Amino acid sequence: MECREIFKKYNLQQAFSSRNKKYEERKEQEDYALAICNALENNKILVIEAETGIGKTLGYLLAAIFCAKKYNKRIIISTYTKVLQNQILNSDILLAKKIFDFDFSYAVAYGRENYPCKRRIKQIYNYQLFEFSDEEKIYEQLTTDRGIPIDLLENYPFLKEKIASASEACLNEKCKYYKECVYQIERKKWKECNLLIVNHALFFTNLKYPILPEYEAVIFDEAHSIEDICANSFGFSISENYLKNLLFRLYNPKTKKGLLKILKLENKKLKEYQREIFNVLDNLNNYFQRIKDFLESEKKKRIKGDLTILPNFLIPLKNLKEKIVKDVSKMENEEIAIEFVAWMKEVEEKIKNIEDFYKEKANFVFWIAEEKNSLSLNAALVDVQEVMKENLFNKEIPIIFTSATLRIGKDSNFEFFTSRLGIKKYDKNYFPSPFDYSQQALVYIEKNIPSPTEEEFFYEKAAKIIDDIIYHAKGRTLVLFTSFEALKRVYELCDKTKYKEYKILLQDEDASPTQLLSEFKREINASLFATGSFWQGIDVPGESLSCLIITRLPFDVPDEPRIEGIKEKLKKENLDPFLHYQLPNAVLKFRQGFGRLIRSKEDYGAIVILDRRIREKSYGKYFLSSLPKGVKITDNINCLISFLKKCTNQNF
Repeated sequence: MECREIFKKYNLQQAFSSRNKKYEERKEQEDYALAICNALENNKILVIEAETGIGKTLGYLLAAIFCAKKYNKRIIISTYTKVLQNQILNSDILLAKKIFDFDFSYAVAYGRENYPCKRRIKQIYNYQLFEFSDEEKIYEQLTTDRGIPIDLLENYPFLKEKIASASEACLNEKCKYYKECVYQIERKKWKECNLLIVNHALFFTNLKYPILPEYEAVIFDEAHSIEDICANSFGFSISENYLKNLLFRLYNPKTKKGLLKILKLENKKLKEYQREIFNVLDNLNNYFQRIKDFLESEKKKRIKGDLTILPNFLIPLKNLKEKIVKDVSKMENEEIAIEFVAWMKEVEEKIKNIEDFYKEKANFVFWIAEEKNSLSLNAALVDVQEVMKENLFNKEIPIIFTSATLRIGKDSNFEFFTSRLGIKKYDKNYFPSPFDYSQQALVYIEKNIPSPTEEEFFYEKAAKIIDDIIYHAKGRTLVLFTSFEALKRVYELCDKTKYKEYKILLQDEDASPTQLLSEFKREINASLFATGSFWQGIDVPGESLSCLIITRLPFDVPDEPRIEGIKEKLKKENLDPFLHYQLPNAVLKFRQGFGRLIRSKEDYGAIVILDRRIREKSYGKYFLSSLPKGVKITDNINCLISFLKKCTNQNF
């Protein structure tokens, strides 16, 4: 049977009905799935853009399932986030099960740190090593619930280091909980499945530290995000809080708890360890205070050349580790000993990272950052081409890169995307959206507004315009910013009394994007001020979203450490960084932002652009030409208001 027969033989209409969903017949989806089938069958690298409305996820799933089953292969589906993994698992894969009349096996894989270890939980419970007021209640739930919810670790991040499954702290078959170990049970499923659903961070981490089973093909969804994730995965980030918590796992001076208490050391020996830990903490605090002084009022600073502030805490930390090594060698209880072994290996890895931070390394950028009252040392790759070649392209397996935004311009030009990843030989394809943007969408460009470079004047005018639009759209507005600072400033200037019946949801650094998005969908007349991850990957179909406001063209901050590194590399190659990286990258992000609005043939909405440079600057044409075919563009505010009125009444 050929791949195309999926759409002829199997009843997609019936499958959708069984899931209480409306099926829209899409010829483009069929052709899209066929193109992926051909690449999988002929061992090709395929770069394929499918704009919003094609039914991309179901399309590649049907192709992957068909080929995996037909050729008895394991195919990895890698997507941007765990949220999108769960979306595939709880929606699209269930549809696929209804469509096919044969069984296929699938599994979802998260990073090992997302799977709690029952032995570690029991050990902490038995030794009463609780450090937080609600921690005992959490452990009671974990010790009685075999199917431990992964989300729990996200809500209580302090638990991860203590109870997460870790290779260094694993007894494998020797463990008495081995047969009921959540991680081992899941890993067995990975090895037996046709389809394995992962996220990009896990996929690229696996290239360094293999935990996933062998695979014969990969489909990258949301492929536009791969470069950044790969660059960070082959780097590191070590925070001040992380290093302190690492020490507190041995002994926490405030709670007087920690692994050392398990050893039941004589008082003299315990005090020796405490002195060692206090010494490391003092040096650690001293080091990060000097780093804070070095940063001054900046939140982020790139390190080029030698940093004169030396990590004076490393020597006492190494001494503490050596002391642990000697005492662990005398331990007879393997369950306790392995916790100290895991601690030592973690320390060794972080020491190496910190030492690397103080060395010049080709193709890396290093920087210091302050976030959530914690400083961090960071590193990332500048160029990922060699890493992709050595770890992925050399496997000579079929690889599909797909997204709604991979091209620059309307001539199917994938050159920017492929050059960034070092893809040399590939097939390409493009499927335009089936939506009628001439009827479903309107783009309004505000002309009576200062340039975003005149920040205070721009923020003040932007706030007034946003007030009016939220009022006319009856809420139902997503306002996208390029920084938290701009978001907060505009929000402060908004006159919320004008539309007090319409709730405003605000993203901040500590907000959970998943919870925020759920609330936005649930509160039909709410508006959401957001940045970062909300530019891509979110799906808000229907009346909860009638208007999208793009406050500023989404250029990356030019002095962002990795952006600086990329610019320097391009200049050495006699290439203009703006034309060869900053502009095409911003256009792709702009297209991602635009794609949040129209999600089905029943959706209607307006896109408001507050950045007048899109009309005034020569580069603005690249953004305008990236808009969907047929979409109407206006600078008449009355046209916008009239269109919003129709949207909110659904009067089309």
